Amino acid sequence: KAKLYGFEAEVEAALASWSALNVSAAYVRGRDTFADRNLPQIPPFNGKVEFRGIADRIGTFTLSVPWATGQNLPGIGESATPAYALLDAGFASTRWSFGVTDLSVRAEVRNLLNKEYRNHLSTLRGIVRLEPGRSFVLSATLAL
Repeated sequence: KAKLYGFEAEVEAALASWSALNVSAAYVRGRDTFADRNLPQIPPFNGKVEFRGIADRIGTFTLSVPWATGQNLPGIGESATPAYALLDAGFASTRWSFGVTDLSVRAEVRNLLNKEYRNHLSTLRGIVRLEPGRSFVLSATLAL
């Protein structure tokens, strides 16, 4: 037997004709009521603050701060994890047309400040306990 409760909330507001702010948060609490213990694999209170904007005729950009509080109520076999906040930045180009083909490009830098942190739900990394440092992502979409 278990008891789970929590919430998810998201708010988005236009700041100007070219920008918006999105704030989201989620919380779950899980308890094994038979053994009177915390359930495993329960994330800490977490969310994201994201600023999105339009760069006229070029594309869109985002700055986001994903965050999580510390998980101080770990389940059996788990250890507590500290809080963290990261900074991510991204850009997505407008579509460029080449005859019947369209091309768009996206670039993102995750964990821009190269912060050392641990996601409480990352369990498949073996002895590696920390999340990746600064990561660069580049992708393109070709529409025919």
